[in-house]
Amino acid sequence: MSTARPADLSVLVSCHGFALAIPIKRVVRLLTYDDLAESPELPRRAPNEPRGVVKASGQLYAHWDLETLMDLPPLRASWMLLRIPHAGTEVPVALSTGPCRIVHALGALTPLPPGAFQARRSAIWAAFAAPPTPDGRTSPVGLCIDLLRLWSSAELERSAAQVFTARAAVPVR
Repeated sequence: MSTARPADLSVLVSCHGFALAIPIKRVVRLLTYDDLAESPELPRRAPNEPRGVVKASGQLYAHWDLETLMDLPPLRASWMLLRIPHAGTEVPVALSTGPCRIVHALGALTPLPPGAFQARRSAIWAAFAAPPTPDGRTSPVGLCIDLLRLWSSAELERSAAQVFTARAAVPVR
């Protein structure tokens, strides 16, 4: 289970009527979707493959859609540039998400039973009362996402390999 505590800051993003909380600890930068130029999508052999590579501030990141990981249609309104620990290093990941709502310390968390969700079941570990957005929009419930469990080891390996291959093909300046 995640080590996140209610007092930890999280970025809340909208996702098909829910608010998803991503711990800010792994977030390098938040961007609007138009702030990054998406690379041409690479052919994928399976749905659990990165979409391609994006570049921000001279750094390459493996591109994933948060909603697609959860078996939902992608919203692609914002980017979270992340560093995910894996195999003694950090994998740079650009996670496209729904609109960023707010950065907020979560209140009381209610642990979810294992398997409450089909997709990424170990990554969705708790629920919370979602605060309204600054413009007054609300969600019926918020869900906590554990970034360390969102991807499998094999998915992180493929992400790291894709970034490495892209870096070797075109030097980052």
